[in-house]
Amino acid sequence: MSLKTFILAELYRGGVTYGLELARRFTGAGIVSWESVTHGSVYRALARLAEEGLVARYGEKKRRRNRKFYAITKAGRRSFEETLSAELAEPRTYRNPLNIAVACLRALPARRAVALLELRRKRLAEHEALADRVAREARGGGRAATYERLAAERILMKARAELFFAGSLADFLRIADTG
Repeated sequence: MSLKTFILAELYRGGVTYGLELARRFTGAGIVSWESVTHGSVYRALARLAEEGLVARYGEKKRRRNRKFYAITKAGRRSFEETLSAELAEPRTYRNPLNIAVACLRALPARRAVALLELRRKRLAEHEALADRVAREARGGGRAATYERLAAERILMKARAELFFAGSLADFLRIADTG
């Protein structure tokens, strides 16, 4: 997931804000998969989002500086939901977007978040079955088969851990939604 997706998530959840505040939120989110970003990166991403019609920019003259505030548009809301859905539906074991997506999930209503997690669990189960089959087929072979088996078993372990995590988070959201 990109910085643009994080910005859309923050605007989706938090309404109108300005770029410096978004940079602070990014730093405060503590998402391990991302390194820190500069204020300039945030403003460049906001400019691209505005060009794409995903955010609206409002100016306010304050002293000598023109502070720019940003809000998500209807198109931005749709784009964010579609992007988050796509990220959660794709079971990747490299550059795993799950930790980033989970940080953004709180922007959605609990029922929508649970539905996305259930979709992810379904896709992960398919991914798990494939890795399990590859690992079983590679047993007993030569050196190349051993590497293939070990790689498949690594993917299998990650898929099972993600299945557990996604299931636990979905259960938590269901309970939180009813309570």
